Amino acid sequence: MMKTICSMYHDVINQGNPDESGFTGKGPANYKYSFEEFSNHLNFISKSLKSKPSIASDLKNNTSKPYLITFDDVGLSAFTVIAPLLDSLGWKGHFFISTDFIDKPGFMKNEQIKELHQRGHIIGSHSCSHPKIFSKLSTPEMNYEWSKSIDVLSGIINQSVELASVPGGFYSKKVGLSAAQNGIKILFTSEPHQRYYYLLDCLIVGRYTMFVSKTAEFAGKIASGDLLTCFGEYAYWNIKKLAKNLAGEYYLKFRNFVIERRS
Repeated sequence: MMKTICSMYHDVINQGNPDESGFTGKGPANYKYSFEEFSNHLNFISKSLKSKPSIASDLKNNTSKPYLITFDDVGLSAFTVIAPLLDSLGWKGHFFISTDFIDKPGFMKNEQIKELHQRGHIIGSHSCSHPKIFSKLSTPEMNYEWSKSIDVLSGIINQSVELASVPGGFYSKKVGLSAAQNGIKILFTSEPHQRYYYLLDCLIVGRYTMFVSKTAEFAGKIASGDLLTCFGEYAYWNIKKLAKNLAGEYYLKFRNFVIERRS
């Protein structure tokens, strides 16, 4: 059975200024760590690993259980903060980009994306427009989101882009099939499981989401594959997934209401 552990982060910002990088608002802020917090996460992850994190292409010839570090919704901090920290450790990150936002305030420019690629980091699609509920799109709409974003990113890095991650965590088999049919060879979801598998010729890979409420100690336990921690995330996700599927947009409204109440 093929297994891997993948952590999913988003942006890294100055304390108290969550809108400086990536998507703005209280919802996205729940995924944005301060520089100090993220540095502590990397420290605990490093201590928990026996070797450097792997890259996605290693999964196809995997004989162990590699660890990967990935970033969704990435804004400008991918270039200014995250990549330099990873470079200092000799690590490579996977950066998934929604291409409609390239060159927008708080997001990267073409040249910065190209430089990340040249420095050895992995560039992938996160759709073009980042739909609220990706799994509710029609197949033609999904195909457009994947194909347009892949074309844009491939043009920027002068290399075929074959990796992607699902926006918003709304994965379904239909989403996976659409990705596979648009040339995506490895698709990352937000489902916290370690087993990955083929759908057509596309690998479907789960990840553990790092909210700002998750501590550096938690990140280290995930990276080490701590059974109790990983199972707790898996159980919580499946409860939340059921709510998402049943409630659809009402789930998003309720989530936003809770975020507003906490603020």
